[in-house]
Amino acid sequence: MGDHTEAFQVDYDPARTTYGDLLDAFWSAHDPSARKWSVQYANLVLAHDDAQERAARESAARLAARTGREVRTEIRRLDRFWTAEDYHQKYALRGDARLMDLVRPFAPGDEALRESPLAARLNAFAAGDLGFDALREECGALGWIVEGDGRPERIRARAADPATAR
Repeated sequence: MGDHTEAFQVDYDPARTTYGDLLDAFWSAHDPSARKWSVQYANLVLAHDDAQERAARESAARLAARTGREVRTEIRRLDRFWTAEDYHQKYALRGDARLMDLVRPFAPGDEALRESPLAARLNAFAAGDLGFDALREECGALGWIVEGDGRPERIRARAADPATAR
């Protein structure tokens, strides 16, 4: 493994959300004043370009001023993105055999599973980060119909229109 940091990359539509909104979500998702306890699990923002790096530094400064706490989260330029090993992808979903059975017809291989918006939502549900009503709503926006009573063993999913489901 060596001296590298595993990270996640967010693809987003700037017409729907801003980079600043993503930074706000990032800052609220962890304690930015915490000291890192290892290189592999450091809190950091990796910027793709000068504008993103500047925005990240400015948002960190605003956060520090607002909270009165030092922001220890590192901000640096992304030089290369490494995709995590398959067993790290959709970790909570992989731990639920019933939900995996549900998504496999739509994402038959590891790459398809990694890239599937349906799998991402089911992973959030499996991890307890997304309730069943929100799962149905978010999947509906992607062209999926999710049915059931909220228990993983009773959930079903189908594409409303297989040609347009994402």
